[in-house]
Amino acid sequence: MKTLYKTNHNEEKFRGIFNLEEFEDAMDNVDVSESFMSLGATFFGEDFLNIFKETLGVDIDGVKSANNAVEEEVDDKDDKNDNQNNQNLDLDYIKNDKLHAQEAYNLLNRSIIVRSSKYGIVRPPEVAPRQDPKGTSLEGIRQKTILGINELQKKLNIPLVITGGTEAGHAGGLSNQPGTHGDGSKVDISFDNEVEKEMDQYITSKKPVVSDTKIGKKYKFEDGGYTYTIIKEKDHYDIKIS
Repeated sequence: MKTLYKTNHNEEKFRGIFNLEEFEDAMDNVDVSESFMSLGATFFGEDFLNIFKETLGVDIDGVKSANNAVEEEVDDKDDKNDNQNNQNLDLDYIKNDKLHAQEAYNLLNRSIIVRSSKYGIVRPPEVAPRQDPKGTSLEGIRQKTILGINELQKKLNIPLVITGGTEAGHAGGLSNQPGTHGDGSKVDISFDNEVEKEMDQYITSKKPVVSDTKIGKKYKFEDGGYTYTIIKEKDHYDIKIS
């Protein structure tokens, strides 16, 4: 930075208080200089600002105005980005018939509960973001998925527990890859002996198309206007509804 100081009594006053080389370095950063001016005014009074103006020839009000203008511009850009992201999210929800978490819980049968490994039974509003793989989420789930699970629960006539929804940690992550958890097309249903018995009997009665996968047998069948693709894993059923 080019030295702006003049050899006069004001410079001597500064030398008695500050290291001028450090002061010059600080002036290379507008934010630091403004903080510096505020600090000086706090400790040495308004005379400090007058000396500052005379010695350096700096427009203090101009510096502050410039900083404020930059901060406002950044805030405006952040607001625009947030609004754009919200608009894109709303369009995705409308186009793909997706639900916000509260809407999904309102539509869910009372005999179906949602549980996560980290938070236990989940009730709206959800405490965990979708990015938390240990926090089961219904944010962004498809309406058809909820209606299909409701229909399945009625057919089984037993309580069901959802342990996987649209949260991170599933194949496909949080992407909108069709037919995945992140897309809102799948849920995981945990099973104990009763649920396993009833579910297996129900699946068999539908004469499904059966195939093998790396994680378990896959059963595909139609019922009540829904197509169910169910993979039986070691402790839960992975259920896709279309």
